[in-house]
Amino acid sequence: MNVTGGKSTTTYIRTRTTVVDNEGSKTKGYASPVLLKGILVPLSGQVQVTMYGEQAKYMLEMYIPSNTIISELDGICIHVDQNATPDYEVVSIFDYRKVKQLVLRKRVNNG
Repeated sequence: MNVTGGKSTTTYIRTRTTVVDNEGSKTKGYASPVLLKGILVPLSGQVQVTMYGEQAKYMLEMYIPSNTIISELDGICIHVDQNATPDYEVVSIFDYRKVKQLVLRKRVNNG
């Protein structure tokens, strides 16, 4: 990948799935972690700041290989252990010829 100004990093993607607990209730959860290498950069640009407003300071862009299978709302473990609840989630995906550009939003941990 040829993206300048970013920090190449190793993260883990956790696909969002439906989990059934012992009582039969369905909740949203995450699948097992899969290694994901990419380039992380802070979210910037007038258009993005206008789109996301105050949330922009809690968001990142990630560039990954175009053949990576990923969906919106999948979790990305950046500053947490690979088996922990992901600390970022995919907000949007832009698919280009050689790379995919992901917009990631920091998740708020509820209790």
